[in-house]
Amino acid sequence: MSNHRFYVKLASGLFAVLLIMTLGIFLSYRPWTQPTGHWWVSLTAIVLAEAAAFYAVLGMTRSRKGHPVLWSHLTCTVLYGAAVIGYVFIGWLLLGMSFFNYALLHFVTLCLWVIGLLLATYYTHQVKSEEENQAVQTALMKQMLRGMLVIEQLLEGRGRPEEASLRKKAQELAERVRYSDPISHPSMTVLEESLLWQINELERCVRQLGRDTVSEDALGLSLQLINDIAADLAKRNSELLALK
Repeated sequence: MSNHRFYVKLASGLFAVLLIMTLGIFLSYRPWTQPTGHWWVSLTAIVLAEAAAFYAVLGMTRSRKGHPVLWSHLTCTVLYGAAVIGYVFIGWLLLGMSFFNYALLHFVTLCLWVIGLLLATYYTHQVKSEEENQAVQTALMKQMLRGMLVIEQLLEGRGRPEEASLRKKAQELAERVRYSDPISHPSMTVLEESLLWQINELERCVRQLGRDTVSEDALGLSLQLINDIAADLAKRNSELLALK
């Protein structure tokens, strides 16, 4: 929190200094005896670019990494500011463009800048939406893999000879889950929820085996669950492959 306040104060201070410098430079070069149209257009464009850059920097201080859309906004704004400064020195001071052409040039550049900001916002939100959808689609598979890893650790930690076959099959099933396509499809939700439930049941059975003497019934139930999970996982993978 203190770091955030420090960066906000730093950005605000730099913006204030830059704004004062800009006003000072323009006031010292104001053509009092000539039309001031170029002067006002140039000052407005530069102050607008500075304010937009300050807003983008201020927004990035709110997060540790900075939101991607604010990085793209800052890039567009820096390019716009560089173009404005070029117009001031070349178009106004060096070439002495007419006010109409000079104002039109700034207006077109402003429109291009706004379009760039809108496009950057749109594409960034599209990417973010796709990332969120992918995170949702991979959530169940990640939970299944975590469950299988827990089961593996439980069986490996006990190392009972009578659980050797169960341990081997659990390892093979974990490998199948690990190398299955993690990106799912909405139509697979019911099947994947069933798989997750079966894995949770398998974990419960394995934990129960660790508390009690290994019985043939409990061991058989665990092996049956592994076979059912493997069959449903194969069905899920084949159907998912067909959908893609």
